[in-house]
Amino acid sequence: MVLVFLGVMVMSASFYLASRFTIHTSHAQIMLVLYLRGFGMGLTFAPLNFFSLQNLTQQQMAAAAGISNSIKQLSGSIGIAVLTSILTYRTAFHTARETVSHAQSYVEGVTDDFLVVTFITLASMLPFVWMLLRRRGKPLPVQADGKPANEN
Repeated sequence: MVLVFLGVMVMSASFYLASRFTIHTSHAQIMLVLYLRGFGMGLTFAPLNFFSLQNLTQQQMAAAAGISNSIKQLSGSIGIAVLTSILTYRTAFHTARETVSHAQSYVEGVTDDFLVVTFITLASMLPFVWMLLRRRGKPLPVQADGKPANEN
């Protein structure tokens, strides 16, 4: 769980840094943010896949993996549609209100999109916080030999 939390925080930081881009942002700065995001994704998605499949039988695992992949594809498609709409709206907003180049208006629309993604990514931590709060009051599970089981 610690890796997932750190991964979400690293991804949130990368999205926030991307929301600060300007038309003059260097290639190196963009690449740093992309490397940071990739690191955060690695910290997040590998443990989430492990946790979601760890208590399943072999027969259940195939169905669960298919359902998990379908949910990822569907939520990715919805996310792209929503963020494209926000990008279009915010680019038009900046174009209508400011006397800057079209390229600058587009970059401002993109950075607005990244700021929205920052908050969505941080909001994804709410189920983890809720789960941790629920676990806090419960005793540790005990193994057959009477020793406490290690929690992840």
